Formats: sequence, C-alpha cells, structure tokens
Amino acid sequence: RADREMQKKAAAEVQAAKEAAGAAPDADSELPPKPKEGTRNPAVDSSGAGNGNGAAARVSDFPPTKRLPWFRVTRRVARVAGERLGTSVVVIAASACTVFGIGAWEGFLLSAGSEAQWAYALRYGLENILPSTVWTSVDPALVARDMGLDAYSVLGHASHDAATEMAVWRLHVLRVVIAPFTMLAQVTHVVSVTAGARREYERRVLNGDAQMLPGIRERVVRVCGRQSDVTALTLTRVGEHIVPVFEEAGPVRPLTHAHSDGLRIPVFWRVAKADVGHAFAWRRMGIDETWFIQTTTGRKVLMLEADATNPDDVLTGDCRDLSVQDAILAFGQLAAAARRP
Repeated sequence: RADREMQKKAAAEVQAAKEAAGAAPDADSELPPKPKEGTRNPAVDSSGAGNGNGAAARVSDFPPTKRLPWFRVTRRVARVAGERLGTSVVVIAASACTVFGIGAWEGFLLSAGSEAQWAYALRYGLENILPSTVWTSVDPALVARDMGLDAYSVLGHASHDAATEMAVWRLHVLRVVIAPFTMLAQVTHVVSVTAGARREYERRVLNGDAQMLPGIRERVVRVCGRQSDVTALTLTRVGEHIVPVFEEAGPVRPLTHAHSDGLRIPVFWRVAKADVGHAFAWRRMGIDETWFIQTTTGRKVLMLEADATNPDDVLTGDCRDLSVQDAILAFGQLAAAARRP
C-alpha cells in the first residue's frame, strides 16, 4: 500500500512538472505536439502541404482576403460597356446639341422683337430636346408662361408673315427628323450594349482576358503551360493570392468556374505561347505595388514561379508543359510590367 501511494505521488509530481513546463505528450504517443496559441505549426507550410490534413489544417502566410465589394465588379462591367459603346455617346451628345440649336433657332424666330428673345429662345430649345424624339413640340405659349412671362408680350411682337412661318415649320420638321433617327437610335444602342456588358465581362473572365481585380495584397504569379494540377490545389488553398498564367483557356475552364464566384472574379491570365515574349500580352494584367511581398529585410519583391509539369503525360521522360526559354521570357516581361508606372 505504501508503494502504491508513493507511485501515485511520483506520477502526480511528474504530471505537474509537465504542465508547468508545457511539455509535449510522451514520446510513445502518436499525436504530434500541439502548437501554442499564436504560433505556427512547423509541420504545415504556406501551401498547406506536409500534414496530410488538407486545407482545413492549413496556416496561410498570406493576409486574409476580404470579400470582394460589389461595386468593383460593377465598375469593371461599366468599363467594358464603355469600351464597346465607342462613338455612341459622342453621337448622342452631338445629336442633342443639334436638336437644341434648331429648337433655339425656332424660339428666336417666334419671339422676334421681344425683350426676352434670347432667354426664351434658349429655354424653348432646351424644352424641345426630348419631345423631338417622338415627333412633337412643346407649345410656345406654355414655355413663355412657365418662364413667368406673358405669352402675348413674348410671341406677339413677331411679324408672323408667311416667310417666318415657313422658316419655323422647316426648322420644326428638321428637328423632329434628326432627333428620332440619330439620338433615339443611339440611345437604344447604348441600352442594348449595357445589357450585354455583363455577358461580355463573363466571357473575358472565362477566356483569361479580364484584368485582375485590385484589392488583394501579396500575390504570386505562376507561369504554367496548358494546365496545372498543382495550381488547381494552390487556388483551393490560397485563393486569389495566386495568379496563374496559362497558354489556353479551354483546358482550365472547370478551374475557372470553380474559383471565379460565378464568373465575377478573374482567376487566371492567358498568354498564348507565341506571345510570351511580347510586352502587349502582359501590359493589361494589372500588376501593381500591392502584389509585392515584403521580405524580412524590408524589401518588397514580386514573387514569380514556373510550373512545367504536364498532367497528361507525367510518366514520359520529357513531361514539361513549359519550356525553360518560355519561362525566362515570361519572367522578363513580368518584371518589365511591374516596373511600369
């Protein structure tokens, strides 16, 4: 009995010493030591590999990614619509100015001899811009009363002879012909283009032609060939912090659908094999200072990687999906793009 009490006392002292020192479990235990709170488990690297537990046990070195604000995608869609509109906005503005000028000329003739001739002419032209698109005009007397003027004092001084009436009629006809067939047609075109801008943006995301969205700090550019299983795993674990560059969009479309949040967020950048060494292929990628990663010495670097594995032919002697020459050319163009203001 005394021996058992001494053994219990010794075991309690050992356990107390372990708890005080924060010791790990016994060496014969199969469980790894539990890391202290606030420290990183050395068995888990930045890519989540090394512990076999997948993304759930991963500790990422990248800063957390905030949910993308809705207005960034909306602004990008509006920019796509602006690119497709071309000269439509200019034509609408020119047509509106032309209709305004013709209407002001009408008002100037109708109010000839009045002290408020210029003010009335400008107001009459402005009020008739929209009505002209449906082949009508605002009553001249109504415009005068809305300005707080006596209609007879404004419109009664004109001679209203046949020549003046014919001139006013010609201007009226010219105005109602120009407005519907130029301004209204262009407005319809703008509405159609704006409605299709979302589909155009989604097509660019799917094809790798959409510029990377800003707001993600610390990114790694990985130059791949046609496809990459390694990059598919990295996207799952670090999300938008990895920017893969592929040669073709077709083989990676399932990857794009999986990580683009309904084709809202660009996932990769596409550069054809023949264009790797050309600056224009990298200019619109969207590299900025937020992509740079700060080192322990305080310097900021743009992290570039290359993945040359070919998942379709991994057992052959030469399974590279990306040549060394293409990787060097890509790195050179990426470095040049990062230096551009």
